[in-house]
Amino acid sequence: MKRFYKLLLCLFILFGTLVINTSKTFAAGVSLSASSTSITIGQTITFTLSVTDCYALINSASSNNGSVSGGSGDIDALGETKYVTYKVTPTSVGSGSFTVSGVYSAYTGS
Repeated sequence: MKRFYKLLLCLFILFGTLVINTSKTFAAGVSLSASSTSITIGQTITFTLSVTDCYALINSASSNNGSVSGGSGDIDALGETKYVTYKVTPTSVGSGSFTVSGVYSAYTGS
């Protein structure tokens, strides 16, 4: 009978550990990615801003080679990741840059 209780206790502890470890963990921050590294005139490139577990206030988005469309000013991503997309269609041959400016504040202190 003691073996049964020890086994039951071990299973309970194991199950409890598995249940506790299923919570999601987010590292707060903001990152930017591009859909391509090389395009031709007339094609559109998409930039994706990922906002994770923080509040972000986007002041502006600009490009030195084409106009920018899309985006959002306030992004509230408490406990999750939200994505904002920007599209740029270049107007001249050569390299270009895309800039997003703003501030963010982490909810978790990470």
